[in-house]
Amino acid sequence: MKTGGHIKRCNVGTVELHNERKQEYLDALEAAGHPLHYFPDLLAQGVNKHWVNEDRHYRGKSCAQIFELQQRWYIRKKHQRPQLEDRERIDKKTGKVKTVAGWSPIREMVVVTKPDTTLQDFDPVIKWFADKGVTTVRLDLHFDEGHIDKKTEERHINNHAHMALDWMDWKTGSTVKLGKKDMSELQTVLADALGMERGEIKEITGKDHIDQAAYRAMAQAKENREIAEQNQQLRDERDDLTSAVEDKQRQVDNLDAQMSAIEGDITAKTGTRLSLESAISVLQQEVNTLQESKRKADRKARHSIWQRVASVFGADKLIDDLRKRLKAAEERENALKAKIAREREQHKTELQKARQGNQKPFNDFLKRIGSKLGITPSSSRNNYTEDAVMNQLDEHLTHERSWFKRMSDAEDKLKQLSKQQSNEEVQQLHR
Repeated sequence: MKTGGHIKRCNVGTVELHNERKQEYLDALEAAGHPLHYFPDLLAQGVNKHWVNEDRHYRGKSCAQIFELQQRWYIRKKHQRPQLEDRERIDKKTGKVKTVAGWSPIREMVVVTKPDTTLQDFDPVIKWFADKGVTTVRLDLHFDEGHIDKKTEERHINNHAHMALDWMDWKTGSTVKLGKKDMSELQTVLADALGMERGEIKEITGKDHIDQAAYRAMAQAKENREIAEQNQQLRDERDDLTSAVEDKQRQVDNLDAQMSAIEGDITAKTGTRLSLESAISVLQQEVNTLQESKRKADRKARHSIWQRVASVFGADKLIDDLRKRLKAAEERENALKAKIAREREQHKTELQKARQGNQKPFNDFLKRIGSKLGITPSSSRNNYTEDAVMNQLDEHLTHERSWFKRMSDAEDKLKQLSKQQSNEEVQQLHR
């Protein structure tokens, strides 16, 4: 990356305002309608660096105040006022008109820098100027200026420095005279101090220095050309897109006709779906009715079982207790079912435990009956199944009916034998 310094007359009225980004300067730019050439977010981050000479001649003074002091010193030394305005004169030898610069005891040098340049990097440059009789009044590093590439939306930062220089010889009141050799030497000192490449010599390149405003104008003109080219390209693309849109519109019209047919089909299918949903609703009601009938039949069957058990064993009290417990269990079961209807997904585990709790009295009752009937448990947990108990009860009933029948037959036989014996005794008495 190349560097170089360009020296010009310093605008002493705005140098501090511009370099320190004073709010009044920014407000003036906005009021004048000038675009901001810096990025406010970088300014807020404090990326810019500043150094001010604290020598007794400059301490607490602005460049404008120093300039006033220089004018008084010039009058004191020269006994006349300095010529501040540029003026033209004709060269007697060549006849050409030349511009003679006005008296400028404070000058400013703008230097291209790197993003990591520091104030201390300029120490050799400040010393070089001091050796030439020029004193550095202030040094400002700007890392917040630049522009945005409208094509890529990337920031391009113009890293640079401003050196305000006291160019007056305080012994004579005149300005220090530096020639082309000195200026060339200065460019080398700058490159070495900043660790950058030296800019090319003007005599070789033939190019004049472009100040910041001109550079921004050239950059804006380049961007305008690029925007014009982009606009033409966009217009061409717009024409192509317009043609493509017309083709697509014709396709859309065809699709609209197809969509109308599809919508009619959808309407018919929607009617069929509603009919099916109505039929499903009727069937669901029938299913609910059948489920309720099944529950009632189950309760009736259980009631019949308990009646049969009570008739066999005469365990009325036990049956009443069991009925009460079963009734309570049924009430709890109904309450749990109602609760399950509201919180089915949240209480699956509790429902399982409740069902297990309701089943335990019945299992205990079966166990008691099974133990009395001498039924062998169905597993190692000594569980008695309902089918096993009912089968055993049926066997007992069968045996009981058989025993009653034999008792009845025996009684009939005894009556016959008793009657026969009575007849024989009567016959013997008659003999």
